[in-house]
Amino acid sequence: MLHDNLRPTMRNAYWIHVIKADSGPDAYTIALSGAPERGNFDGPLPTVNYATWQRLSEALSNVGVPESVLKQTKADLDSQGFHTVGGVVLSVGQIASLGFTGL
Repeated sequence: MLHDNLRPTMRNAYWIHVIKADSGPDAYTIALSGAPERGNFDGPLPTVNYATWQRLSEALSNVGVPESVLKQTKADLDSQGFHTVGGVVLSVGQIASLGFTGL
């Protein structure tokens, strides 16, 4: 069940938190949080795992994340292990296309 702060209407702005996963050298996990309520959650954020950077970058590109942001995301992941893409406006269908199901 989607946290009340993430309940999409038509299109909402979100933060997509990306971290390097422990499951492999090129594996990543993304978490989704609602932009206005960032940091104000009672429970865990919904997450999706990606096996490779290529799959993750394609998914993010398909929902409108620009190439320049993808390059910065990859650089931060390689140097720090995490990156947050802020202010991404997503529809319900785009959220589902990222792999978030049952929200």
